[in-house]
Amino acid sequence: MSPAEANVIRMLTLDEARTRKLSAEAELAELELAKVRGDLVRTEDVIKAWEDVLRAMKAKLLGIPSKSAPILAAENNPQNPRPRD
Repeated sequence: MSPAEANVIRMLTLDEARTRKLSAEAELAELELAKVRGDLVRTEDVIKAWEDVLRAMKAKLLGIPSKSAPILAAENNPQNPRPRD
């Protein structure tokens, strides 16, 4: 390979590197813009919100036995409880 050919190959590699750099910078700028616009949320915020939802749901589910016990206790036939009106 002649020095001129090596230079062309090296220039292509340099051009590819510049293209990759410009692409990465554009992607970062788009992400920053989306964050400023409020289109992006932090992962930690999403995790916290889901933890709160699941914690509230767990509390509601764990409360079912204490709420249903008086209803079932008042039934005449515990084997076949009727739905309340």
